[in-house]
Amino acid sequence: LKILKILKNIEFSNIKFLFILSKFNHKKNLIKKIIDRDKNFKVIETFNNMNNIYSKVSHAIGTGGTTLWEIINNNIYPLIIPTHKNHLKPCKFLSKRKRILLIKNFKNHKKIYDYLQSMPKKVNNTQIIDNNGLKRIFRVINETK
Repeated sequence: LKILKILKNIEFSNIKFLFILSKFNHKKNLIKKIIDRDKNFKVIETFNNMNNIYSKVSHAIGTGGTTLWEIINNNIYPLIIPTHKNHLKPCKFLSKRKRILLIKNFKNHKKIYDYLQSMPKKVNNTQIIDNNGLKRIFRVINETK
């Protein structure tokens, strides 16, 4: 919601924004109200194939959760603004490897605009996805016992 409010205050004549809202988003109605009648913003609430959506976008903005990995898997270079503490460690890891653009403080509208203007459209993120995530999770869980 905070990101949406910032984006609404910046003039983007050449960028279209697509907001994917799940049924669990408790601010869905407020977001739709803010977006209403703005030609640069569109809401999707029903989606069966996220890869189909990702194949049509050039940029992504997210919070660093599960969707981040889907975005990376589709070779999209995302702007990530973590909203939860558990997102920070993987986001820092990906940022150091130049797989994401990480912003920890997004109050500066000009900074957001500059980031969006300078982001590459597509990147090759295949090296970051190695299919060993479950093994790493298992190892971390067993180390904490």
